[in-house]
Amino acid sequence: QPSTSSNNKNPVVKKYNPPPPRYYESNWQLLSQGAEARIWLIPSYLTTCVINKDKDENSTTTTKSAICKERFPKSYRHPTLDAQITKSRLKAESKCLVRCRKNGVKCPVMLGVDPANSCLFMELVTG
Repeated sequence: QPSTSSNNKNPVVKKYNPPPPRYYESNWQLLSQGAEARIWLIPSYLTTCVINKDKDENSTTTTKSAICKERFPKSYRHPTLDAQITKSRLKAESKCLVRCRKNGVKCPVMLGVDPANSCLFMELVTG
Protein backbone atom coordinates (compact mmCIF):
# COMPACT_ATOMS: atom_id res chain seq x y z
CA GLN A 1 0.00 0.00 0.00
CA PRO A 2 1.52 3.34 -1.00
CA SER A 3 2.38 5.79 1.71
CA THR A 4 1.90 9.49 1.16
CA SER A 5 4.24 12.37 1.81
CA SER A 6 3.49 15.03 4.44
CA ASN A 7 1.70 17.33 1.97
CA ASN A 8 -0.60 14.43 0.81
CA LYS A 9 -0.24 15.46 -2.86
CA ASN A 10 2.47 13.07 -4.08
CA PRO A 11 2.06 9.40 -3.17
CA VAL A 12 5.36 7.63 -2.55
CA VAL A 13 5.48 4.04 -3.71
CA LYS A 14 8.15 1.89 -2.11
CA LYS A 15 9.72 -0.54 -4.55
CA TYR A 16 10.18 -4.13 -3.37
CA ASN A 17 13.66 -5.48 -4.08
CA PRO A 18 13.92 -9.20 -3.35
CA PRO A 19 17.30 -10.53 -2.23
CA PRO A 20 19.64 -11.91 -4.94
CA PRO A 21 19.85 -15.66 -5.61
CA ARG A 22 21.41 -17.83 -2.90
CA TYR A 23 24.62 -18.43 -4.89
CA TYR A 24 25.00 -14.80 -5.99
CA GLU A 25 28.59 -13.54 -6.18
CA SER A 26 29.74 -9.93 -6.01
CA ASN A 27 30.92 -9.94 -9.65
CA TRP A 28 27.37 -10.58 -10.95
CA GLN A 29 25.76 -7.56 -12.60
CA LEU A 30 22.05 -6.83 -12.52
CA LEU A 31 21.11 -6.01 -16.12
CA SER A 32 17.36 -5.66 -15.81
CA GLN A 33 14.43 -6.19 -13.48
CA GLY A 34 10.82 -6.51 -14.50
CA ALA A 35 7.64 -7.57 -12.74
CA GLU A 36 8.36 -11.29 -13.22
CA ALA A 37 12.13 -11.71 -13.12
CA ARG A 38 15.60 -10.23 -12.84
CA ILE A 39 18.33 -10.73 -15.43
CA TRP A 40 21.86 -11.15 -14.07
CA LEU A 41 25.12 -11.15 -16.05
CA ILE A 42 27.53 -13.78 -14.77
CA PRO A 43 30.96 -12.77 -16.13
CA SER A 44 32.72 -16.09 -15.52
CA TYR A 45 30.11 -18.85 -15.69
CA LEU A 46 32.28 -21.41 -17.47
CA THR A 47 36.06 -21.58 -17.60
CA THR A 48 37.92 -24.07 -19.76
CA CYS A 49 41.64 -24.68 -19.89
CA VAL A 50 43.50 -26.39 -22.72
CA ILE A 51 46.96 -27.58 -21.76
CA ASN A 52 49.38 -28.06 -24.64
CA LYS A 53 51.66 -31.07 -24.45
CA ASP A 54 54.54 -29.13 -26.02
CA LYS A 55 56.46 -27.40 -23.30
CA ASP A 56 57.21 -24.49 -25.64
CA GLU A 57 53.56 -23.46 -25.91
CA ASN A 58 51.45 -22.01 -23.12
CA SER A 59 48.09 -23.39 -22.11
CA THR A 60 45.02 -21.41 -23.10
CA THR A 61 42.16 -20.52 -20.78
CA THR A 62 38.76 -19.43 -22.02
CA THR A 63 36.10 -17.88 -19.81
CA LYS A 64 32.50 -17.62 -20.98
CA SER A 65 29.83 -15.32 -19.62
CA ALA A 66 26.23 -16.34 -19.08
CA ILE A 67 22.86 -14.94 -18.11
CA CYS A 68 20.83 -15.94 -15.06
CA LYS A 69 17.10 -15.27 -15.32
CA GLU A 70 15.82 -15.36 -11.77
CA ARG A 71 12.08 -15.52 -11.11
CA PHE A 72 11.51 -14.07 -7.65
CA PRO A 73 8.56 -14.70 -5.29
CA LYS A 74 5.53 -12.44 -5.49
CA SER A 75 4.55 -11.18 -2.05
CA TYR A 76 0.93 -10.61 -3.09
CA ARG A 77 0.31 -14.31 -3.88
CA HIS A 78 -0.19 -17.16 -1.46
CA PRO A 79 3.23 -18.89 -1.09
CA THR A 80 1.96 -22.32 -2.26
CA LEU A 81 0.26 -20.87 -5.32
CA ASP A 82 3.28 -18.70 -6.09
CA ALA A 83 5.61 -21.72 -5.94
CA GLN A 84 3.37 -23.71 -8.31
CA ILE A 85 3.04 -20.87 -10.82
CA THR A 86 6.77 -20.10 -10.75
CA LYS A 87 7.72 -23.77 -11.19
CA SER A 88 5.28 -24.16 -14.09
CA ARG A 89 6.55 -21.04 -15.88
CA LEU A 90 10.19 -22.00 -15.36
CA LYS A 91 9.57 -25.46 -16.82
CA ALA A 92 7.58 -24.11 -19.78
CA GLU A 93 10.20 -21.48 -20.64
CA SER A 94 13.12 -23.91 -20.50
CA LYS A 95 11.26 -26.48 -22.65
CA CYS A 96 10.32 -23.78 -25.15
CA LEU A 97 13.91 -22.57 -25.51
CA VAL A 98 15.21 -26.12 -26.01
CA ARG A 99 12.51 -26.90 -28.62
CA CYS A 100 13.20 -23.66 -30.48
CA ARG A 101 16.92 -24.39 -30.56
CA LYS A 102 16.34 -27.95 -31.83
CA ASN A 103 14.16 -26.61 -34.64
CA GLY A 104 16.69 -24.08 -35.87
CA VAL A 105 15.40 -20.92 -34.21
CA LYS A 106 18.24 -18.65 -33.14
CA CYS A 107 17.91 -18.35 -29.38
CA PRO A 108 20.20 -18.66 -26.35
CA VAL A 109 21.52 -22.10 -25.43
CA MET A 110 20.12 -23.41 -22.14
CA LEU A 111 23.08 -24.02 -19.84
CA GLY A 112 21.13 -25.10 -16.79
CA VAL A 113 17.96 -24.89 -14.74
CA ASP A 114 17.77 -24.54 -10.97
CA PRO A 115 14.15 -25.17 -10.01
CA ALA A 116 14.87 -24.88 -6.27
CA ASN A 117 15.96 -21.24 -6.72
CA SER A 118 13.78 -20.48 -9.78
CA CYS A 119 16.72 -19.68 -12.06
CA LEU A 120 17.45 -20.32 -15.74
CA PHE A 121 21.04 -20.13 -16.94
CA MET A 122 21.51 -19.23 -20.58
CA GLU A 123 24.21 -18.40 -23.05
CA LEU A 124 25.00 -14.69 -23.28
CA VAL A 125 23.92 -13.42 -26.69
CA THR A 126 25.39 -10.06 -27.66
CA GLY A 127 23.78 -7.60 -29.99
